[in-house]
Amino acid sequence: MADEVVDKVAPKQVDLNDLSLVDEAITINPEADAFAGPPPPDDGEHRVKLSLGKAGVTTGKIGRGENKGKDWYQIDLLGKIQPGDPFEGRFTFNRAGTMVFNGTCEVAGVLKALGETVSARTSALELLRALKAKLDGEPEVIQKLQWTAFCMDCNEAYEDFKKHGGKPRGAKGGIVLRGQNRFPQNGGGKRNHQLECPNCGSLLTARSEVVSYKQAV
Repeated sequence: MADEVVDKVAPKQVDLNDLSLVDEAITINPEADAFAGPPPPDDGEHRVKLSLGKAGVTTGKIGRGENKGKDWYQIDLLGKIQPGDPFEGRFTFNRAGTMVFNGTCEVAGVLKALGETVSARTSALELLRALKAKLDGEPEVIQKLQWTAFCMDCNEAYEDFKKHGGKPRGAKGGIVLRGQNRFPQNGGGKRNHQLECPNCGSLLTARSEVVSYKQAV
């Protein structure tokens, strides 16, 4: 079958009083913000196909605490929500690190959710290589997502307080709200993914944070 040919016609100026213009009925939500972009996927569990994100694997030095000066690594994870989900085709973004808390690390947690066995005696690079190899096959996994509202102004205020002291201001990590059900309702009865920061009044847009992984069955 021959390829379909699509004619591209350059836009042209029109007279709105021209009765030959084609009109079309449309439905508008008066409460919607045309410039806000779509809301993130709903809070809860979503089946995703996992692959390596554009940033790949990054490294740095731990800045404080008992491990100050030691190397840490992060791996960029890209999730694509799978068929059967209302948000099919949407992407999730997450980074898993090798810093150990409570006897484990995020990279080990993702590996376990992908059905891999994690040895008690291992290294950061061994874990990363194992996860990278697993991602090459684009495995499926369950991610639990949560809406969060991040405020850059409040994050900067908090960091300034930590550095210079004085009256506490801002929000630790810049997160001023967690959980879709805590966002204001819009006119359609759903949650509005935009809101004013309760601390400084900045306009914020919800983003979807990956809070946990579990094995897909």
